[in-house]
Amino acid sequence: SRSYGTIKLHIKQMKPGDVAGLAVYQDPYAYMAVSRDAVGHSLRFYNGGAITVGPSLSDTVVYLRAIANYLTGKAHFLYSLDNQVYTPIGDELLMRFNLSVFTGNKFALFHYATSEMGGQTDIDWFSTEPEYDETRFYDPSFTGFSEEALTLTGLEVPQTALTLLTGSTYSLSVKAVYANGRREDISLGATYVVSDSSIIHVVNGRLMARKDGQSIVTIGYKGPLGHQKTVSLQIKASTFPLTASLFNPSIYASGTFNEQTKTLVTGQYGFGGWVFDQGVNLSDYRFLVAKLGADNTGGVSFRVFDENNYWTGAAQYDFGTTRRVVVTLSNMYRSGTSTKLDPSHIYIVGFWSFGNSPIVIDNVYLTNNPNYEPPVGLEYPATRVRPHERVDVYTIMGVRVRTGVVSEEAVKGLPPGLYLVGRQKVLVTH
Repeated sequence: SRSYGTIKLHIKQMKPGDVAGLAVYQDPYAYMAVSRDAVGHSLRFYNGGAITVGPSLSDTVVYLRAIANYLTGKAHFLYSLDNQVYTPIGDELLMRFNLSVFTGNKFALFHYATSEMGGQTDIDWFSTEPEYDETRFYDPSFTGFSEEALTLTGLEVPQTALTLLTGSTYSLSVKAVYANGRREDISLGATYVVSDSSIIHVVNGRLMARKDGQSIVTIGYKGPLGHQKTVSLQIKASTFPLTASLFNPSIYASGTFNEQTKTLVTGQYGFGGWVFDQGVNLSDYRFLVAKLGADNTGGVSFRVFDENNYWTGAAQYDFGTTRRVVVTLSNMYRSGTSTKLDPSHIYIVGFWSFGNSPIVIDNVYLTNNPNYEPPVGLEYPATRVRPHERVDVYTIMGVRVRTGVVSEEAVKGLPPGLYLVGRQKVLVTH
């Protein structure tokens, strides 16, 4: 029921006319303060327009405390010279809530001058604990940082290449490394420059994968002595990455996935694939294609869910004797029903099988190509470059390399690099 506010106040550098202390502030308010005059320092207490003059102070350090009781609506003030024995001063403040201030009663720290400028006080700490001993929180042997401890030599991240599931978020861990070997987490204090913010967005050190593609995130930080260091991350966002960290072989029944051979083995009547906790929007694409790398021997089907629940039913596509299935995203229906799936919020995608037979996955990808072939570099959404549209292709330096080609053929055969295709940028990676 009681709130404590205590400060350790150094008063040696106060000038005549200075007043510094601790208040409980609303309307009305009260405060306890050290007042400096030509003779020296003394305590004073203000409450309701009346000032109570307290004892003179010969020490250069004083502890001031206010205790507010929200059950009684009263606050009282105490002081100490050793942080052990506290002596009350003045009358209790009857706390009120007045709209002229519009916030509740709060502790306030202050220092003001009434005659001579240039005085100062040093508040070592403010504590809300009933008892506070700084030796419990600070190492008494610590004397300060050396120049080596403040000289920034580099930035450290767990890895400089990262694959994220499109639609997901990831918290970066960035550490500043100093000349003496000290490391400090500066994830929130660093700056982030993203080469393509439509793919990767960064807020307070947290990456958000917006759509498939690649982007470089350059992290910068200036050390206490002005040394500037950077480190760059190559980030790939992929809706269907075949990596052990992002592919879940046990969405239903316990399975395994070998990243090197891209082989999934589900449990009996099991299901493995990708789960998008926040949902992923596939509506910019026409087709979702799944290809096997070996013959289907386990009754494998490819399934898509638009609810974050495995038991709600899925659009189902059986491989049969083929190695490829093509999903027309605008025309998906839950198996055995007339319920249409919404491609703007897909939550689960993957492979079902009878179980215990290897499923070799060649690739799973989104495309707008009418021949269902994979996109080259970054796929252009159908809403930006229309199928069969005639476009010109330029290098990023403005050199035209192709004229009037159909969009599907725009960058085929071009060397890796960034190109302008029609009205958008396309990155060719192979």
